Amino acid sequence: MKIELEAIACAYSARIRVVCGIILKDMPYQKRKRSMKMILFASYLLLSSSGVILMKIGADHPLSISLAERVFSFSAGGVTVLGLCCYICSFLIYTRLIALYDITYLVPIASAVVQVIVVTVALLFLGERLTLIKACGIAMVLVGALLMNLKQGV
Repeated sequence: MKIELEAIACAYSARIRVVCGIILKDMPYQKRKRSMKMILFASYLLLSSSGVILMKIGADHPLSISLAERVFSFSAGGVTVLGLCCYICSFLIYTRLIALYDITYLVPIASAVVQVIVVTVALLFLGERLTLIKACGIAMVLVGALLMNLKQGV
């Protein structure tokens, strides 16, 4: 299963390279490599955040999973399924990003940015409210991610 997921992530990464190849073909190799990493990272952020938001929007059509007479059935609204697909694709990209970046860099930054994007979209479009405690929590998440990635001056 792990090998299959890695193969899918590599294939998706290769497709992004082909799509972006026109833009990146005239760049030097190191700059092109860095650009591809950033494109993958941005794709992860977009798909992960979209998945969470779409599943929240699709919550009006709750998932129903039943196991009756050894038959598995699953029903969900279209928005929920789209959110799930986005989230699965983001997971596949994340497995590739783990191979490309130091995990001590990737996990704090990716988690913090996804959380901030989701909270911002929820505040702007889903009618959720921002309290002082929530604002402090967002600030602490960002500061924590930044502190974990500061370069040591020693």
